Amino acid sequence: MQGKFTMVMAVDVGKSNVPIGELGTKMEALGEKLDISIRIQREEIFNAMHRI
Repeated sequence: MQGKFTMVMAVDVGKSNVPIGELGTKMEALGEKLDISIRIQREEIFNAMHRI
């Protein structure tokens, strides 16, 4: 992955007043401003996708 950087973060949004869909939209907009890609995903989906 020459020239690429990847970060995975586990965050708790349980007390957030923002619905997960809206949060994803806001993070995507922020990413566009910063010229980066920001994606959010439920832990259950992430785990299912990364199991052998």
